[in-house]
Amino acid sequence: MLKSRIRPNIVTFNMMIDGACRMGDIELALKLVEKIGVMSEYYVSPNTITYNSIINGFCKLGKVAFLEEVVNEMIKVGAKPDVRFYVTMIDGYARRGCLEEASRLCDEMAERGLTPNTVVYNSILRWLYSEGDTRGASLVLSDMVDKHVFPDQFTYSTVMALQKWICDSSF
Repeated sequence: MLKSRIRPNIVTFNMMIDGACRMGDIELALKLVEKIGVMSEYYVSPNTITYNSIINGFCKLGKVAFLEEVVNEMIKVGAKPDVRFYVTMIDGYARRGCLEEASRLCDEMAERGLTPNTVVYNSILRWLYSEGDTRGASLVLSDMVDKHVFPDQFTYSTVMALQKWICDSSF
């Protein structure tokens, strides 16, 4: 692009970073983020979308240990966490069984004035289902209702699958 005298902007970089993450090539995505830093002379800097893509890439690969470092870098450059950021982080931690961290992020989300949505709760419910934790699932459903977040078909199918598992395991 530069050889053609076309200056890439943050949208261009974000598309390439997201594509690399979707292909599972997190190394390429991180190199592109570094390239953005080099491109600061063109007034290009990483934003929330950039970091959401990177975080999603790490989560999809199961590399939640790297998330804290990415979040610190995100905050350092002034990118602010949004609902998508929290949904991705919570889902990533919940899929790895790190429910305490997922729960902490739900609380942090609320502290920042962002409401956990159905996707957040479904991520936690999915993990509770895989653990057979009916009590935890019941608490999550109650919390959803208390916060006026309405269950969707995925929520109900997860709860029904959990109930079926309970019935099957009791025989």
